[in-house]
This record gives sequence, C-alpha cells and structure tokens, in this order.
Amino acid sequence: MSLATNLSKTALSLGVMAVTSTGAAFFTPSAQAATFDLDFNWSGLIVDGDATNAGQALDANQLDTRSGQRIDGTKFSTKKGNIGSIWDDYGISITGLDKQGRRSNSAPLGLFNSNCVARGGVSVNGFTGTCARNGSLGDNDLATGKGSYGNVTYDTIAQGNLLIFEENKGNGTADDTSKGGTFVFDIANDKNWFVEEIGIVDDARGEITYTYRDGTVSTEMIDINGENELQFFNAAQEKEIAQVAVRFDGSGGISALRFRDEVVENASVPEPTMAIGLISLGAIVVRTKRQRKTTLA
Repeated sequence: MSLATNLSKTALSLGVMAVTSTGAAFFTPSAQAATFDLDFNWSGLIVDGDATNAGQALDANQLDTRSGQRIDGTKFSTKKGNIGSIWDDYGISITGLDKQGRRSNSAPLGLFNSNCVARGGVSVNGFTGTCARNGSLGDNDLATGKGSYGNVTYDTIAQGNLLIFEENKGNGTADDTSKGGTFVFDIANDKNWFVEEIGIVDDARGEITYTYRDGTVSTEMIDINGENELQFFNAAQEKEIAQVAVRFDGSGGISALRFRDEVVENASVPEPTMAIGLISLGAIVVRTKRQRKTTLA
C-alpha cells in the first residue's frame, strides 16, 4: 500500500472517495491494512482515508498568535512551544531540534497554510489567503496548488497545512525559518505501525532517518530541486517504526506522514484518473519512483 499521491488537503480519498475541504487525498490499492494519516489540518489522525473523526480543524496563523488555538481545552501556540504535543493522545509526539541537536526554542514547531496566494502572484485554485505579508513575513515558496509569482510557476497538489519551524513566533503570520533543523516523530509503544510515505514541500535538502522497533536504522536522502516543489519519500523498510527524524538543511515543510498497521505484499499503485474535492484539481499524473513527485496535468 502506498501514499501514491496527496491530491489535496481539500479532499480525502481511499481508492475513489472524496471527503472534506481541508483533508489530504491518498490513492491506495485495495489492501486490508488500516492506514493512519498525520495530516496537519487536523488535531487527530485520518483513519483509512476518513476524516470524520480526525478532530478539530487547525488554524496555522491562529496557532502563531500569543493566545494560540484552544484544542480540547488546552491552548496550543508557537509562543508556548507545544505544537508538537497536539497529537500525543493519538500516539505521535513531535519534537523540533536545531542543527546542533538541541531542542529548538528560537524556532519552535509551527504550521503554515500552503493553500495561499503568493505575494505579488496569482492562485489558479482561487486561494485568497496571503502566503506572505512582505519580504520577511510569510513564505511564497511554500505555496502549493497551481499558481505563480515573479519568475516562479508551480503546479502541484494543494497541501493545506505544512509542519514547519516557525521563524517569528507569536506574530500571527506563519513563516518558516531558513536555518533548518530536525523534526523528530516518536511513535507510542502500542502502535505497531509501518511508515508508508512522507510528503515534503519546497526545495528542501536533508535526510530522513528511520529507527525501527528492532533497534535497526535506515536513511533516505532529501534532495528536491526548485521552489514550491512537492515530493513523496518512501524508502522506509518493512519494519515496525519507533521514530522518524526528518532533517532539513534549510527551509521546507512536511505535508503529511502515512502509517499503516501491517505489511502489505504485492501491492500495486492504481492509475489515478479522477479529479475530486470541492476545488477541481484536474487530471493527475503520478510517477511512482523512490521519491515521487506529483503534478497536475
């Protein structure tokens, strides 16, 4: 089973199904394993492509204000530095580390809504939220969907919220730092999960380190060329996962992680040929490689 394409965080799919205006869409072969998507638009997990019980919708800019966003009675904000704890009850705890491996207090974990219109640009999808207030507040290069700004034209699947390192915490304008760092995802001991795929946005460089329950480790390099690019990484071994560490050497955002609860043998990726969701995305061409890049026709 594979997260072969992330159609939009405006539409969820399991096989052929559309769900919400803010969720992720993944095509999967008809296998028996359950899937668990860590989609940063929600305070919970999307189970088997269904966002019905995925919790509360997350507001990236609200989470970056001093007051933050209240979720199940708790306030979360970049100022408080507790964004990585939102998914604790679902078995995933996230920690941000700087390049020296220390907890990142100056650039804490945050979210960025990539369904936005670039400053000085256009969004073919019709997004109206601003990616950047000016040259220093916000990030045009994290915009997803279809659009352009300056000499950059991008044509990807709209991703909604991305996990980032927040550069200016508490100012109400989500933006990622160019300093980089490592996102560490610790998986609860009672989760017998395998990693299926990870979505990454921007011209990111770095490395993914997979630590398995048997104590072994494997790695996968991140090398994405071009601003506003979207690629999927899927080199995790077929072993139960204990931790995933995604290191960025510079800026970039993580769109989603997909886990599943058993090994699927002889699974093949179907040909996705539909456009779904409240926003029409057009025909989709999926190239299944070790690193997948998904674009719109």
